[in-house]
Amino acid sequence: ARDVLRDTRKSLDKMLEIKPLLPVKEGDSIDLPDPLSPVRWKLLGAKSTRGVVAHAGWMATKTDVPKWSGNREDALVLAAAEIES
Repeated sequence: ARDVLRDTRKSLDKMLEIKPLLPVKEGDSIDLPDPLSPVRWKLLGAKSTRGVVAHAGWMATKTDVPKWSGNREDALVLAAAEIES
């Protein structure tokens, strides 16, 4: 598993620069914007104007994903079918 995690990290570092979405620590209290973007915010509990950060989230500051050059019908394949013969 360590090899997989190491190689995954290398791939992510090559294609993305990632930073926390919020510049605060877990446990900090913050005021929530109105309206809330469902992409940026996930409320755990009742809707309020203030909350405690359970996780600061992540965002990409740079993406460098190679352009797909294969067949269009293969572009979304995540893992090939395995066939024994």
